[in-house]
Amino acid sequence: MKYSSLFMIAALLATACADDATNGGNDPITVCPAGQVYNPAADRCVPGGQGEDTPPADPTPKEEFPSEEPFAETDGDEIVDRLDNCPYDANPDQADSDADGIGDVCDNCPDKSNPDQADSDGNGSGDACSPVPTGQICAEQTTGFQVLKPNIFFSLDKSGSMLGDPMFQAKSGMNAIADELASEVRFGIGAFPVELVCGIAHSTLLPMGEHTPAAIKSSYAALGSEGGTPTYDALEDILVAGLTNDPNDPNDDARAKAAVLITDGEPNNCRPNPVGDTINAARALSNAGIPVYVIGFNFEGANPTNLNAIAEAGGTNANINGQRFYPANDATTLVQALRQISSEVISCSYVLDTPPPDPNKVWVSINNNFLAQSDYTFDGGGNTLTLNQATCDQLRSSDPTTTQVSITLGCATPCVPGEFWGCCIDAGDSCQSDAECCLGTCTNGTCEDLCRPTGITCTENTDCCQGICAGGVCIAQ
Repeated sequence: MKYSSLFMIAALLATACADDATNGGNDPITVCPAGQVYNPAADRCVPGGQGEDTPPADPTPKEEFPSEEPFAETDGDEIVDRLDNCPYDANPDQADSDADGIGDVCDNCPDKSNPDQADSDGNGSGDACSPVPTGQICAEQTTGFQVLKPNIFFSLDKSGSMLGDPMFQAKSGMNAIADELASEVRFGIGAFPVELVCGIAHSTLLPMGEHTPAAIKSSYAALGSEGGTPTYDALEDILVAGLTNDPNDPNDDARAKAAVLITDGEPNNCRPNPVGDTINAARALSNAGIPVYVIGFNFEGANPTNLNAIAEAGGTNANINGQRFYPANDATTLVQALRQISSEVISCSYVLDTPPPDPNKVWVSINNNFLAQSDYTFDGGGNTLTLNQATCDQLRSSDPTTTQVSITLGCATPCVPGEFWGCCIDAGDSCQSDAECCLGTCTNGTCEDLCRPTGITCTENTDCCQGICAGGVCIAQ
């Protein structure tokens, strides 16, 4: 068997099996009828428990096998009931689009995995594919998830043309962003070039991770200015060395990642075609899922066409006066550019504090309006919920002072050994009793197949008690 901490975020999980609905343990705000519980995310009663001493009604009718005989075949599709993903409905093709072990012809959520087939409100559609929380809702928490901060790697041009006031302004702008975003963004910082010769073109000043504003500022405080502008090498290093990744972070794969290039000049050395190669390096990062944002800082010596081409290859567009890169000539305009970039990069991904009892029953609402289930995905392996891009963009444009994201988790339907929906254990897996095994007996804690008599479906000769397996059926020899 990404979002900004400016948003008020609370996982609102209604208390299951309670007659009086309460608001955080305060005065009751409504009394739900028998068979329902209050769901604060929906602000209404939903099907659920019937009181502390009364178990919920069985939401999975018709879960028992048609017959206790291990080789019974009821629906006439020539597949033994205990091996049939729809034992009551003929389906010789055994099609199962959502791979939940329930055939499409009898699945009450054919497009979404729901092996328990729970249908608490009896409307013919499973709880897992209901657009609003349905069935029992597990527990109530005041905080149930945390924002999954993005990884942003900043690559600073420290070529000779940055000497003096340009470098001072760049550091001042970065200092302001460190104070403003250290709690919302994971920083990594590099600089180029390293020396006045080719071959050592980029250095990491701060590895990707959670850093305090002081640590961020300290990483580039002593940075000077010298050399050319080997931009290609800097971008290539971000990709090849994995500088947007944190190997010690268990959520690294789920985090949004981006590279920010702050440069004042043309790519101009260490490559036969420095501009073209830089464009290709930006494209390679974008193709790897790492967009490249370009800030032309104090860029009188740079060709805007080339900066636009790098940004375009990097998959980004500032859309400022028709330009794809962000112009910035002082600390103030640099801060403005970095704020805009950070708002685009911060993803709508959340790590749940507690894994859902049933990962198929997760609902998301914004200001009590539930999203379509196609608007988000849940990764059980990383315990991470992510809104799709269109929903995320809409959320980012909302007023953060009045917007609330809520996540509701449904309870898992208990599995009773011997039932059909999601409870049958295959041969080779551990068991405690014969009733748990799909076809066979529980021997020494492991399900074993019984041999199959003549006329029963099979896959190989050893399946058959006698004779051979021919054409998928045991025959006498």
